[in-house]
Amino acid sequence: MSFDTSTLYLVATMVAAMLGAMLVFFGKQENIPALKWWGTAYLLGSASVALWTIAGSMLGGAISLALTAVGFIACGMVWNASRVFHGRKPNLPGLVLGAIAWVATMTTLAPEDAALRLTIGAAIVIIISRIIKRVIDRNRYAFAVD
Repeated sequence: MSFDTSTLYLVATMVAAMLGAMLVFFGKQENIPALKWWGTAYLLGSASVALWTIAGSMLGGAISLALTAVGFIACGMVWNASRVFHGRKPNLPGLVLGAIAWVATMTTLAPEDAALRLTIGAAIVIIISRIIKRVIDRNRYAFAVD
């Protein structure tokens, strides 16, 4: 049995949306701001991926670029959620840095450079993931020393 790529995207999007809704719900119920950040990030990311998957080709290049930029903003929100979880303030410029890098790169690359676009998008996500890991490690080691 094989699945269509868009079907896999939509299933993953629905799972992310359900997780996001649960995180927002429990964040409000328990008054934990980090859960609200994480939940909102998952909801925003799943909405942008769903719209991009369903209607990306029909919406045109500019709107498709905006939808993918929103996905990178969701990655920045996950980073801010880890900061908030450890008692730090959100970093609003860092929230949009990945999206700005994505838009700047995509406006300079030729449309036929699909492999390079994919590689750059993955590199941005990897960089954000490493920054999140650094936030978590910094706080984990700070607690171990105390």
